[in-house]
Amino acid sequence: PAVLALLAAAALLALGAARARAALPARAALVVALAAVVLPVATTGHPAAAGDHVLTVVVLAVHVVAASLWVGGLVGVLLHVGGAGPARAVAVGRLSRLALACVVAVTGTGVAGALLVTDLPVRELLGTGYGALLLAKTAGVVVLVAVGWAHRRRTLPLLQAGRPGAFVRLAVAEAALLAGVLALAVGLAASPPPAGSATSSAAPSLAKSD
Repeated sequence: PAVLALLAAAALLALGAARARAALPARAALVVALAAVVLPVATTGHPAAAGDHVLTVVVLAVHVVAASLWVGGLVGVLLHVGGAGPARAVAVGRLSRLALACVVAVTGTGVAGALLVTDLPVRELLGTGYGALLLAKTAGVVVLVAVGWAHRRRTLPLLQAGRPGAFVRLAVAEAALLAGVLALAVGLAASPPPAGSATSSAAPSLAKSD
């Protein structure tokens, strides 16, 4: 059912997004896209086996939505950064504020999600493959925060002055780094929780109940 719902959402977006020329249709397309992103979080992966299912779903849904808005906003600005100066400045300013909120949401929900998925001590957790992926993902987010700071301090003033080159170069590097962090997140979601954690011990009981 989740796969069919995703296919239906993708079809709606393919048909409607290209025709969205006003604010209301564009917002409706955004709602459909975010719903399609959140659906797998609620039905598959670690939340499905977590003891506190509802809280885990909410935390990871916020995590995924914030990351999606961050990536989508950055790609959208990159695609249109060559447009008119005033509109470009407005779009980039909004992206800067959105990215800051997304960083806070991604970081907070990432920590909360890790605590919900595993209750192992940090030293034991980092000694597992799951912990290594989690550490690499955290390091990537820290670097992304540094990139955002560089944007605010250097490239945004240059962009607003009509010199977009530095912004485009750093934003492309940021997009590549985001892609890497997302790949780590996918690997983390597909990895079994560490042995002895709350989620790993819940999985067999769920399997028996099925």
